[in-house]
Amino acid sequence: MDTRVEEQAIPRRWHNLLKEGRVRAYGPAVLTLLVGVVASVLFFNALRVRDQQAAQYIFGEQAKTYIRSIEKLLDSNVHAVQWSAITLAVSSVSPEEVFQRNLDAMGEEQAHTLTLCWVPSAAPADSASYPIAAAIARGEPGNQEDIVGFDLAADPVAARYLQFARESGKTYVIANSAQIQDLFGPSTALVVSAVHTTEAGLSGDDAARGRFTGFVAGVFQIEKVVDVALRRLNQERVNLDVFDAFATSGESALYHRSAEAEGVSRVPVEEGEILFLDRMHYTGPVDLASTRRWLFVCTPTRAHLAEAFTWQPLLGLLAGLSLTAVVSDHFMAQIRQRRKAEALVKHRTAELQRTNEHLSEEIAARIQFEEERDSLLELLERSNDSLQELNRKLAISNADLQDFAVIASHDLKEPLRKVRVLAESLRKIVGDGHENRAEEYVDLIDSCTERMQRLITNILQVSRVTTHGNPFSTVDLTQIALDAVEDLTVRIHETGGTVDVQPLPTIDADPMQMKQLLQNLIDNGLKYGDDHSTPRVQVFPSEIPDHEGRAGFCAICVQDNGPGINPEDADRIFALFQRMNGSESREGSGVGLAVCRKIAERHGGSIRIVPAPDRGTRFVVALPVAHDIGDASEEASEITRTDRESAHTTYESINAHDQRITYR
Repeated sequence: MDTRVEEQAIPRRWHNLLKEGRVRAYGPAVLTLLVGVVASVLFFNALRVRDQQAAQYIFGEQAKTYIRSIEKLLDSNVHAVQWSAITLAVSSVSPEEVFQRNLDAMGEEQAHTLTLCWVPSAAPADSASYPIAAAIARGEPGNQEDIVGFDLAADPVAARYLQFARESGKTYVIANSAQIQDLFGPSTALVVSAVHTTEAGLSGDDAARGRFTGFVAGVFQIEKVVDVALRRLNQERVNLDVFDAFATSGESALYHRSAEAEGVSRVPVEEGEILFLDRMHYTGPVDLASTRRWLFVCTPTRAHLAEAFTWQPLLGLLAGLSLTAVVSDHFMAQIRQRRKAEALVKHRTAELQRTNEHLSEEIAARIQFEEERDSLLELLERSNDSLQELNRKLAISNADLQDFAVIASHDLKEPLRKVRVLAESLRKIVGDGHENRAEEYVDLIDSCTERMQRLITNILQVSRVTTHGNPFSTVDLTQIALDAVEDLTVRIHETGGTVDVQPLPTIDADPMQMKQLLQNLIDNGLKYGDDHSTPRVQVFPSEIPDHEGRAGFCAICVQDNGPGINPEDADRIFALFQRMNGSESREGSGVGLAVCRKIAERHGGSIRIVPAPDRGTRFVVALPVAHDIGDASEEASEITRTDRESAHTTYESINAHDQRITYR
């Protein structure tokens, strides 16, 4: 129970320290201490690596000198064998004399490293046997008797290289023969070179190389060669290993030398006794007779490492740790002073915090006020835009009402005046007994009433362009024109005319009103055609002239071959109940072109008459290609909702009025 309480108290203690800010306050000092320790260790490692690199470089240069000295002595041994073989091949001197002469030429110290042997060629029946016939050495005459008579071919490795030397004429170094090392001692190497004499009458391979007479073999111990070479440099305390570069994997070293304070030892020193033994070494290759490569691996002794050791890394580590301690102590002093200053400022900070909270509340209230003001301004701006749009629509509606007022005051008064006059006349003649004339007056009254009803219907038709429009949708004008032509089949048959419809663009529009517009224009061309020719109407697209071009608009042309329209009637013809001069004999009410203009204006376009290239009249309707269909549908719905009821009421009242007149 006590242990659990103690474990819970530790996190609580750290939580209190974090709450008080002590961990954050002492963080820079702790961080400085850690960084200083890490930097000191890194600096120590850098200095130690530098010392190691310097020691490696110095040891490498020394090892190069050792290996060069050993290489020279090995080359002199190989050259003595080669020179002896060449001398025996070109002279008739005995092998013993040649060997003695070459050993004397090598010098007293070098000659002790080599024993020269003569291996004559055996009879053909005994060609697989190569016994040593003579051996010359300096300083060790006793070994000569043991060597003479030894068969080199008894060892498989030696026999193979003897055959190579006989066939190729090259010099070979044999260092991995077990029987030769048993006879001559460990780390023994054998150098063999074949002797071929030049004589007349030879054929085959003998004609090329000469007659084979035997081998010159040189026996030396790697240990003795290394000792002599190092003694000449006054440097005997060297760790050295020799490997055969051409040996198969797993074979042991040819020679191992370990020189420490106790003396030269053939047993390797333990790895823990030599500092950096696994890192510091130097490897140098040595080529022997161009047929064998040995690798000499030198490793440093304690004496070499003691010379390379310096106190700089340890001093650098101590200096870094001392500097880290001084800086950390300085940080700790600053932290203590800062905590005192924080205690003095704490009260003032609380007061400033309360003031900031009060200011924050005021700023929040001010921001909320500005947001409400911006919302009101935005709402007012939208209201102004809506009011301007309503004013524009009201102006158009007022203009239409003014036109209707003129029509009502003029065109509708004229049939009513005739009805009133005819009624007075009918009242007079009824009492006089003129029944025939009364019937004639009744027919005239019916005609005037019918004309007045047609005028009212035409007025309603014009007004319904804006009050009973359908929502906009994507409309293929080509199909709309073909549907209008199909509805005018009877008119086309009666007039004998033709209608040519070319491909038209696709736009956003009211499909029913587009059909009404094209049908009115085509019917107008068939109705007012030339009396002397067959009516012909063309419907085709056109480009808007440059001076009137507007982006996103297309133009639809409807052209007939009629008598045409006078330029002074070009604007008047689109007014309500206005007809061309001289067209009183043709049927029509003067409403069709007015409806076309209303439809074009409702779609944001226009209609006008332009001179045709030939005879006839050309109507050009300019319409926007794209509309905001959602807005157009909403606007049409709004107009329909606001005006449908009043228009329907007006129509019903007019019909009721007509019925009352007819009844009376």
